[in-house]
Amino acid sequence: MIKITLNIDSIFMQSPVTVLIALPYPNLSSEQTKTLFALHCAMKDGHYFFDELGLGSYVDKHNVAIVAPCLGNSFFVDNKFQSAGAFLRKELMPYLKKKFNFSSLPEENFCLGLSMGAYGAANWTLSEDCFSKTFLISGVYDFLLERNEMNKMTRSQKNLLRIVSSMKNVLLEGTEYFEGCCLKDLLTSRQNKLKSEVEIYCGEDDYLSKPQSEYFYNLLKNENCSVSIDFLTGDHDTAFWKKVISHLFASGKLN
Repeated sequence: MIKITLNIDSIFMQSPVTVLIALPYPNLSSEQTKTLFALHCAMKDGHYFFDELGLGSYVDKHNVAIVAPCLGNSFFVDNKFQSAGAFLRKELMPYLKKKFNFSSLPEENFCLGLSMGAYGAANWTLSEDCFSKTFLISGVYDFLLERNEMNKMTRSQKNLLRIVSSMKNVLLEGTEYFEGCCLKDLLTSRQNKLKSEVEIYCGEDDYLSKPQSEYFYNLLKNENCSVSIDFLTGDHDTAFWKKVISHLFASGKLN
C-alpha cells in the first residue's frame, strides 16, 4: 500500500483540507483501480478509517484505492458555515482524476459513510450520479424526525444524540433545511432515477440510527430506487463499523 497525505488549500472551504489516500502497491497495470470514498463520523477525521477501522488492510488485497477527506463536523455538504459539498464534487474529484488518473466513471467509484458521514454520502449520491454503489452505515438522516425510542437508547447513544443534536444548526435554520441539505427534497426533485445502488446497514441495538435508517430506506423504496437495508448485531460504535466493512469486502461488494 502507498499512503499519501494531501494538504489542499481549498478554494471552496477557504482553508487547508487534509485528504488521506491509500493506493494499491505495486500498481503497475494500466487498468484503473476502483476507488472508495470514505466519509468519517462526527468528531473524527479521515485517519479514523486507517488508525481504528483498519481500512488500509484491504487496499492491496482487493486492489482498491481509498480516499478519506478530513472535513470536520461539516456533514460533507454545503451548509451555513462551509462548502464541503462543493469541495468534494468540484475540487477534490477533478484533482484526483488529473493527479492520479482516477476514473470518473460511476462503475469505478464507491462511497461509504459512517453516521454523520452516511448523511454526507447520501447527500453526495443524490446530488450527482458519480457512484455505482453507496454504503450508508449507522446513518442519521433527518433532524426533524421524531425520536420515539429514547427509552431504548443506551447512555452512550443518548450522549451521542445530545452532541449530534447540538450540531443541527449546521444543516438547519430553525426548522428549515438550508438549500441542498434536505435529503428528501434532493430525492424527490431529481429529474432522473437514482443510478447508484444504495445499501443501508444498522446495528440491531442502535436506536439512535435505526428509525432514521428505516425512514430513509422507505423514502428510496417509494421512489423505486435500488436500495437494501440490513440490521446486523451491533451498536453505534467502532466494533460494528469494523464488522460491516469486513462484510462488504468479504462479500465482494467493494471489488
